[in-house]
Amino acid sequence: MPRYPTPESDQARFWAKVHKTENHDACWIWTGNSNPKGYGRFFLDGKMIGPHMYSYKLHGGVLPQGMVVCHKCPGKHNPACVNPRHLYAGTRHQNWWDAVHNGAIDLAKNPCLRIKDEDISMLRILYLNGFTQAQLTRIFHISATYVWMLVHHQQRRNHKLLLELTLNASLDDVLHGHTKQPWRTRRVRS
Repeated sequence: MPRYPTPESDQARFWAKVHKTENHDACWIWTGNSNPKGYGRFFLDGKMIGPHMYSYKLHGGVLPQGMVVCHKCPGKHNPACVNPRHLYAGTRHQNWWDAVHNGAIDLAKNPCLRIKDEDISMLRILYLNGFTQAQLTRIFHISATYVWMLVHHQQRRNHKLLLELTLNASLDDVLHGHTKQPWRTRRVRS
């Protein structure tokens, strides 16, 4: 065996860790090292890459700059699959939506989506009325970083509370739920 890996030895190492079935339409499973989410790890030229990416390129796939290799396995999402028939070049956005559609990502567990628009409105009102970011972190059960981003409109920028809410509703009304919550019916979009 040569001292430094050659393309042939890389291919041999790759295929030694792939369970390939007779059915070419079935998933080919990566049996080598993988991360906790099931995505494989393959070391090539001193760098770790996904074996699905190596398989895609090995079988003639071209990966334009800014694109990633996405899975389109029949049935359900299979992060260990390296079958080139199940791989395609796509944007990170496409890959994310594919993962949501296939159930690989549960939107309900996304911390950025746990807080509703009306809660953001209340959070911003409380901040304008003297609550500290540390207090808001405890009240809304979200990270201090996310509170800062919401307060400074770095997240959910398209969500603007009508000025009437802060002008027409007292802080006590908002805190105790005695308002009609106009943010549910009217918003100004920027």
